[in-house]
Amino acid sequence: SDFIDGADSTAGASMGQAIIVETEGTAGADLNVDSSLFDDVETDAVRFEAGGSGANNADVLNNTVTNPGGPDNFPNGGSFQMLVNDSAALNFDIQGNVQNDLPGDGIIVAATSCGGSISGRIGGPLPAQGNEINGGVNNGGIPVSDGIVVTDVGVNATGAETMMLLIQNNTIDPGGGDDGIQFSVGDSDGTYDVT
Repeated sequence: SDFIDGADSTAGASMGQAIIVETEGTAGADLNVDSSLFDDVETDAVRFEAGGSGANNADVLNNTVTNPGGPDNFPNGGSFQMLVNDSAALNFDIQGNVQNDLPGDGIIVAATSCGGSISGRIGGPLPAQGNEINGGVNNGGIPVSDGIVVTDVGVNATGAETMMLLIQNNTIDPGGGDDGIQFSVGDSDGTYDVT
């Protein structure tokens, strides 16, 4: 499937993700996004937010992002986001994708609270399984993108997040932005294994 938006948030049009999946309670979900084109998407191309306590899987494979950020290149179009909340589990593969001219971060992996677990691969052992992440500029003409962001944004007293990631064979050009790969862990008692 192809997702072409073209909406302009400054003109009062609603903006949102091209694909968004959210789980709650004990529900789990499987998502497979393969060989799609995301063109002119105003915010995230794919966002998977696992909440509650269910087991979830997401595969984002061989997709292309073009002209992200919409006509005004704002706010942060074209990203792939994998997030875990509560005590949910999320396993993912993000492989073989091309993201062009990103006005913000390309791939974001985040654990936000309370004992959830997230594991996955960004890229793979073969060069063709790597992602090509190319930064651009925001609507002020400023290069601001990070290629891959791995973060824990939660402070929890009831559990410890677990994050296990393998990042390999990706080509990252942040376009003069901040970082190729940014790893940021806040005030947390989680376990992180990122290779």
